[in-house]
Amino acid sequence: MRHCQSPATYLAGKFSPRLFGAVLLGVCHGACCLGCCWGLMLLLFVGGVMNLLWIAAITGFVLLEKRLPPTWRVRHLAKLLMIGSGAAFLLVG
Repeated sequence: MRHCQSPATYLAGKFSPRLFGAVLLGVCHGACCLGCCWGLMLLLFVGGVMNLLWIAAITGFVLLEKRLPPTWRVRHLAKLLMIGSGAAFLLVG
């Protein structure tokens, strides 16, 4: 998450002027992004890539997670919401 909350610092620290430096930097940054956001990406595909409500909800969550101070435990709230909604789905369905 440190890479996502301050990408400019990460990108400036890993910059390389070599020929394939930008490609390597992009691959490394993409791997970090995939490593911390794979759950949200999976939710996007499960909910439907073209479902505007899902996209808006995930965008709002990511915005809160990136902009609130790290002392706010947004990810813990998200875990509780997802566990609760999964339990409710199992009980109702």
